[in-house]
Amino acid sequence: MSRKLEETFTRGDVDDVKALLRENPAVSEERLNANDDTPLILACSNGKMDVVKVLVQNGAELLTGNYFRITPLMKAACNGYKDVCVYLVKSFEHRTEGASDGDEISAQKHILFQTDFKDRTALDWARLGNHVKISRFLERTMEAHIQRNRQAAINRAREQQHQGRIMHNKKMAALMSNAIEESDLDTCMEIARSLGLSREDFELSCEVCYVTDGRYFLDATTPSGGTALLLAVALDYVEIVDELIHLGADLNHENSRGHTPLSWACVCNAVRVLSLLLHSGANLHFVSVRENQTALVHASII
Repeated sequence: MSRKLEETFTRGDVDDVKALLRENPAVSEERLNANDDTPLILACSNGKMDVVKVLVQNGAELLTGNYFRITPLMKAACNGYKDVCVYLVKSFEHRTEGASDGDEISAQKHILFQTDFKDRTALDWARLGNHVKISRFLERTMEAHIQRNRQAAINRAREQQHQGRIMHNKKMAALMSNAIEESDLDTCMEIARSLGLSREDFELSCEVCYVTDGRYFLDATTPSGGTALLLAVALDYVEIVDELIHLGADLNHENSRGHTPLSWACVCNAVRVLSLLLHSGANLHFVSVRENQTALVHASII
């Protein structure tokens, strides 16, 4: 029976192959001779493209080698069937295209980098057969795969860096909020000086990771609407306000009560800070969403 099956797949009669597969789909993985060749190996070895397509479309395993670990691609490459080589590689890429960038495919599980019992790849077999066009195709495809893997590794490292920034910012924001709640400006400043994360880098990380609700830790807000900058403004601490601004605190951040640092300086009659805020570019015409008032209105009320 195995001899008859071997002849069927070697001869390449598509109708006979289809009939066999209808009768027994598992036949595509049978070992048909002393070398443990599969139907796909035999079809590739003889360049029977139509049979190769039928077998692959019916789920034949692309990576299964024979007793000597020689795979279908190696057979096609050795015997000079470029169209078969291209089809096998494209079919493998199609089957694995659902894998994410983070899913590594080891060399022995990738059609291009599998090796036989003498550590020869399909490219080595193409070179042994002096098939220049196949060699060039495999070289280009392998190089492209290596470049994609390198870029994917770079992208993963960058994403991990951005995720790390976002998580660290979130942690520091929680600590900052607690310190503000306790009116502990010294701790606020320790946190502000320790993180070493600029607003620009944080916003870039949010953009890369599609975080739309991220808040920079220097703008951390308590439930009552307090921020480190508002706390420093209320105390009229010019040096601290200046440092927070230079560290990246939002000069025009409106809290939940409708106040910006400038309007809060007006409410607290913090004249020295008020001058600094204006000099630093605070928006004098900013209208609060909650109260629909400008800093000037707040100042006139006081």
